[in-house]
Amino acid sequence: MVWSHHLKDDALLDVVSGMIAENERSGSIVLPNLRESDTLVGASDISGDHKTSRFVVFSFLLAEKASCHVWTQRRRMIRANLLPTGRRLGYKELNDCFVRNSLASILDAANTINGILVAFVVEKSIPSIFSSGPPIDLRAFEFAKLTDRYPKNSERLLRQFCLTGLFIGSLSRQSQDVYWFFDEDEIFANADLKTSAMNVAADLWGSLIPHKMGRVRLLTTQADNGDRAIEDVTALPDLAGGALADGLMALQTSEMDEVRRVLTPLPRASKTKTNYILSWLSNNAAPLKKMVIMILPGSDASRLRTVLLFLHRTDDAIWEPGSEWRGSIFGGVP
Repeated sequence: MVWSHHLKDDALLDVVSGMIAENERSGSIVLPNLRESDTLVGASDISGDHKTSRFVVFSFLLAEKASCHVWTQRRRMIRANLLPTGRRLGYKELNDCFVRNSLASILDAANTINGILVAFVVEKSIPSIFSSGPPIDLRAFEFAKLTDRYPKNSERLLRQFCLTGLFIGSLSRQSQDVYWFFDEDEIFANADLKTSAMNVAADLWGSLIPHKMGRVRLLTTQADNGDRAIEDVTALPDLAGGALADGLMALQTSEMDEVRRVLTPLPRASKTKTNYILSWLSNNAAPLKKMVIMILPGSDASRLRTVLLFLHRTDDAIWEPGSEWRGSIFGGVP
């Protein structure tokens, strides 16, 4: 067993942790071993903020730094040959023909990383996923400073830090260093707010990680040295989150109440870029594992449901540049 199920309360994080542990035990999922490396790298992003999306998607990458050398070499070659003038990678940027033409190469290079890309898909009708109370005193000075300035972002901030902290605590070991990269947004709008956000992250991770880590550094994409290395690794969760926010719009989540496995075809009207990224997310044979967890409303307002969503690619769900996308299958196990 790779996953360390160390939480012992009834909160949502404990439910999620137990679900992952059970699915690993049964062989339904395979998790990467990240404990051999001295240093871990992570990057996170949030998608689905636009009004038409049913879901907010919190996506993040957690990986061994030592395993990123092939990714680094290929990324530089792709930038040199396919991405002129320092173009940015990202889901919204796929309207740029240069970025779109580099997508297959970027995702193929990412598959060489020993790590896991996780996406939490949360239905927007849920006001808070912390129904039994968040794992932090909301009156704490640093957290209060952020929520006073950006009251609508307090839940968003808690989700991002708590969900990443759960995976770091369950897949790491004592004394490992962690470098974590966040995309720039209004929470990190200036140095004062950035410091407060980092302190909140340290408090939350300290409560969720059961062992003492080594050096932990939290950085934003602003720390990029000019070669787009930080921006490119942060683009991976952005691509996954954007595709899931678009691709799951038509998913009938109400049908997941009483059944253990749900299969539904991807709507034919979906964007080609969405389908291609979802097809990539279905590949768990590569070193980079992928996991999608849905958090949905329960039978009453006080309960939430968690679903581990498996993406299955059928034989006709293969896209090549210039061809028509024909469909994909989703399968979910609660």
